[in-house]
Amino acid sequence: MKKAQNTIFCSASKSRQISLLFCSFLLFFFHADFVDAQTTDYLQDKYDEAVRLYQFGEMEPSRQFFNEYTDDICDNQLLIDECIESQLYLSTFHRIDRNFEEAESFIDIASDIVMNNWGSGHRVFVDVYVQYAYLFEAQSELDKALEWSRRAAELATEHQEFRISASQAFTSRGYIEDSRGNYQNAINYYLTALEILSEEEESFELHRALSITHNNTGITYRKLGMYDDAMRHYQMALDSAIKAYGESHAEIAIIYNGIGTFYYSIGDLGTASEYFRQSAATFKKAEGENSNRLAILYNNLGLIHIQMDDYENALQFLERAQKIKINIYGEEHIETAVGY
Repeated sequence: MKKAQNTIFCSASKSRQISLLFCSFLLFFFHADFVDAQTTDYLQDKYDEAVRLYQFGEMEPSRQFFNEYTDDICDNQLLIDECIESQLYLSTFHRIDRNFEEAESFIDIASDIVMNNWGSGHRVFVDVYVQYAYLFEAQSELDKALEWSRRAAELATEHQEFRISASQAFTSRGYIEDSRGNYQNAINYYLTALEILSEEEESFELHRALSITHNNTGITYRKLGMYDDAMRHYQMALDSAIKAYGESHAEIAIIYNGIGTFYYSIGDLGTASEYFRQSAATFKKAEGENSNRLAILYNNLGLIHIQMDDYENALQFLERAQKIKINIYGEEHIETAVGY
C-alpha cells in the first residue's frame, strides 16, 4: 500500500461531491488567510510611511495617511500597537493646530485601547502620559502637565529596557520643568534621559531622540547662563540630527536657529546672523520658498542687521519675509499687515 502523501490534492474520487466541497472550503480558508495577511502588510506599510513622513517633517502628507488609514488599522487585531500610536500621532496634529479638545479625544482613545488590551501599568502608557503632558503644557496648564509627565517618568523607571520610550518620558518632564522656570530640575531630567539613551544601540530612533534632548538641554543651559554647556549640547544635537536626517532637514534648521539665538543672547550679532542664515537656507531646502518659519527667520535677520546698522541687508531680509507672508496669507491678512 502506498503511504499517504502530505499534499492534499483536490481531485474527483468515488466521493466526488464531498471531495470537491471539502476542497472548496479549504481553498476558501487559504484564500481568506492570504487576503488577511496581504491586508495587514498593506496597512503596516501605510503606517510605516506615515511615521516616516512625520519624522522627516512632511506633516501634511503624514496627516493625510493617518486620517485615511487609522480606522482600518484599528480594525485589525494584529496592529494594536500601530493603532495606539496612530491615535497619538493624530492627537499631535490637533495639538499643533491648537484644537485641544480633539487632541485630547485621540489620547483618550489610545488610553482606552491600552487599558482594554493590557490593563494599567503597561509600558505603552508611558507614551500616552507623555502626550497628555505636552497637551496640557500647550494650554499653559502646567500643574496638570507636570503631573502627567511625573506619571510618565515614574512608569518609565519600571520599563527602562524600552529606552527610547523611557528617555522621552524624562525629556517631557524636563520640558515641563523648563516651562515652569525650574531650569536646574529640567537639566537633571534631560541628563537622565541622555543617560538612558547612552545604552541604546545605534539607530535612526536613537539619533532622533538624542538630537531633541541635546537641543532642549542646550536651550535650558542658555537660560541658566551656562554658555559653554549650552554650546556643547547644541553641537551634540547638531551631530545627532545630521546622522539621523542628513544635512537638509527642518530639524537641522531648528538647531541652527537655536545656536543663532545663543549667540544673539550673548551679544555676538555677527555669529548669530551666520547661524540664522544657515537656518534659513536649510528651511528653504526642507520646506520650500513659502515656509512660515523661513519668513520668521528672514524677519529676525532683518532686525539683527538693523541692530548692526546694516540697513541695506536688513531691508532685503524684511522684504523677503514680507513676500513669503503675502504668498501664504494674502495681502489682507493680519500677519501680512504686521510687516508693512
